[in-house]
Amino acid sequence: MQLRSRWLPAICTAIAVALSCLVLKNASAQQITTDPSPTNAPVETARIGLSIPAAPIVLDLNTAADALPISGHRSIQTAFVDHGRERVQGDRQPLKLTSSKSASSSSVPANSVSTERLASSAQSESGKAKRDRWVKPLAIVSQLESLSKIPVTQTWATEVQQLITLLLKAPSVSSRTSSTILEQLSGKVLELDQIINVIHQQFDDLQVAQTLISRLRRLRYDMEKRIVIWRSIEKLPTHTNRISDMRLASRQQLRFDNLDAQWQSYLKIPQLQNALESLTPNAAAKKAAARLTLARMVSPVLSRAQRNYLDNTVSATLISNLKEVASGDVDQYKLLKAIEWNEQNPSGVASHYINDQFQNLMWSQNADRQLAAAQLQAHYRNANVRLAVSQNMLNRLIPASPAVNEPVREQVLGADVRGRSQIRNRLSVQLVEDPSRIALQLHTDGEVDSNTVAKRSGFEIRNEGIAKFQAFKKFTLDRMGKFSSDSPVASAQAKQRLIGIRSKLDPFPVVNWIARKVAKKKLAQQTPEATMLLEQKIEQSASLKLQQGVESQVAQMQAYLKVNLLEPLVSMDLNPEALQLATTRKRIVMRYRLAGIDQMAADSPRPADSEFDYLSMQLHQSLLNNAIERIEIESQTFTPQSLLQHLSEVIGFNPQNAQADNNRDAEFVFANYDAIRIDFVDGKVRIELNLKSLQVGKGKKWRNITISSTYAPTVIGSQVRLTQEGRIGVKGKRFRIGDQIAVRAIFKVVLPASYQFDTVPKKLADRLNGYALEIRNLNIADGWVGLTYDEVSSGEFPHWSEFQSQPQIYEASRHPSAVRFSDGAY
Repeated sequence: MQLRSRWLPAICTAIAVALSCLVLKNASAQQITTDPSPTNAPVETARIGLSIPAAPIVLDLNTAADALPISGHRSIQTAFVDHGRERVQGDRQPLKLTSSKSASSSSVPANSVSTERLASSAQSESGKAKRDRWVKPLAIVSQLESLSKIPVTQTWATEVQQLITLLLKAPSVSSRTSSTILEQLSGKVLELDQIINVIHQQFDDLQVAQTLISRLRRLRYDMEKRIVIWRSIEKLPTHTNRISDMRLASRQQLRFDNLDAQWQSYLKIPQLQNALESLTPNAAAKKAAARLTLARMVSPVLSRAQRNYLDNTVSATLISNLKEVASGDVDQYKLLKAIEWNEQNPSGVASHYINDQFQNLMWSQNADRQLAAAQLQAHYRNANVRLAVSQNMLNRLIPASPAVNEPVREQVLGADVRGRSQIRNRLSVQLVEDPSRIALQLHTDGEVDSNTVAKRSGFEIRNEGIAKFQAFKKFTLDRMGKFSSDSPVASAQAKQRLIGIRSKLDPFPVVNWIARKVAKKKLAQQTPEATMLLEQKIEQSASLKLQQGVESQVAQMQAYLKVNLLEPLVSMDLNPEALQLATTRKRIVMRYRLAGIDQMAADSPRPADSEFDYLSMQLHQSLLNNAIERIEIESQTFTPQSLLQHLSEVIGFNPQNAQADNNRDAEFVFANYDAIRIDFVDGKVRIELNLKSLQVGKGKKWRNITISSTYAPTVIGSQVRLTQEGRIGVKGKRFRIGDQIAVRAIFKVVLPASYQFDTVPKKLADRLNGYALEIRNLNIADGWVGLTYDEVSSGEFPHWSEFQSQPQIYEASRHPSAVRFSDGAY
């Protein structure tokens, strides 16, 4: 007897997103051959006697990944001092809310340092250079000014403003005065929790109170993040003792002769040695080369075998020397300036500078610097995609299995058994609570109906049987990509009913009666043993099919993801890394970061979802901007048509209704940073093209041009339509009205009037077993787009094309006050 396994592809489809970024580690260990074994044709290393695993697959696209940000780039280094932009987004109208407890809930801690003493200390040391001071957190100050006009928060906001003023007057970032003020600011953050509780208790029935609570929670997160970062920057040592590059290049420990040739290529060893041994030393190039090699040594796509190989082949001394080259001193003032610039106006220039300083700290061997790097990573390189899948959705993806008829041909206790059986089985998924892994238990419940004839010693015994079976298998997947599973456990209960006996002695009246009597007695004696054997056979078959099915589907998924996800991501150095996996009784939650070591990621709290959501997803704009950064357009020359063709070939971007003014030839060169940038803010999507130069036909050439367009989303079922608001924006010097009209017409090819797309992949939609996913909520705010889905019958809403001439269903929330944030969690 065999059990069908049609449900296995459905299960693997359901958890594909969970596995996608995790099984990459195992897939990356595969050889680039037809043999999938990771140790195909092993080469023995004489020094350590270990098999050499294959290096990760890297498709050389000549992307910007091979030229990591360097500290010597003046446009980054000086931007925050010479050309700092301090534009703050417009404030909302202050809320008029009163509370008799406002003063008590915002009191200053008893152990706080007096304002007079701090001010006196600050003034006595005010002669030091500005660049040793703190940078004003304009975004927080703006919020505090608004809150100081609300009675319930007035006292607290005023006291925090005073502390920030004193901090700005502190003699230096690393002074004792700064440390004391930061301690008091930490206490004020805790007081904010008390104020939120007061508002919640006394004004919970007012909508304005809920809006205020949302603002205060967001401010609490902003302040807590700033204070953590400020404290780590405050403790940074001013200088490090560095060895000279010439001494470093001459050391024998920098030789990589023990590395396999494939690994030398992956780690960019030839480029590293050329940079270090160059007769014309270039500190920035050396730093970039060392960083790239180190980053690939610690890449999250490496398997355990690959990590072990590098640990045993590359000496600790060599790594230490490389870190000396890759690290560097950090200018506290410039880093603070970059952080505040990025908080007010996120940009590629600011994020590249922050990342450059992050790597200076990360590769350092000083504990305080490493701690500062860890804080920057936690708050500015956090997960930029989050997915939560409910148990109900996983089970919905399992198609119903039709009954299966199979022949029966077996030997049971010496009898030749022939007949037919019908198998019916149902599969379900049950989530197993685990705070650090994906943990699932597969349940198979089935029935077997049989009609058989057993022949032995001239007798034919006809039986009807029914058996019920259950099979269970638990498997887990951890953050490091380790897949493990328990042995299947199966049980079965079978019953047999005798419906007739025939023998060769039936023509003889007396003899046949005696023969039947003897046969029935013997049959009754053997029935328990036969039933037990039948149950064991069913249990073994169920366990075997469950085990083989899971292993087969996981292997197929690894192969699919290797080609369709791993290789494109690794080739662009967008290393997928799981930062959190968790399983509750209701859903699986997964948080990933897609960013190279030279890129930043999420830096703000995501829109909140509910544990009761059928499916939810939050996507940060850094994921899209990181991917765009890798598609080779910075500093490159295009026409609108060639740009569209390039985007279509690289990422499949091909907007409908895109039209260009073919009567005008245009050629433009993209800027070095933010060539194409996408921002999610205030319920809208903003797309911006930054150009170094633009020339229309043979006319005038303009420089430093920004082309932008803002889109408002409309949701219909699982479809999202982005509709352009107003005209395409053109920003630059000496642009006449006629010039602006011409530029708008030209760039319609990449900034059309609307985009439309389905947020649910077709393969997923096909698995929903008569149902469809519908977007129930869409929030766009603070760099995030949040989507929650529910299930509906596929007949409840027609296809997108039938809606094009009908009214809008609903529009996304366009105001931050309408967005419920995740209480500081990413």
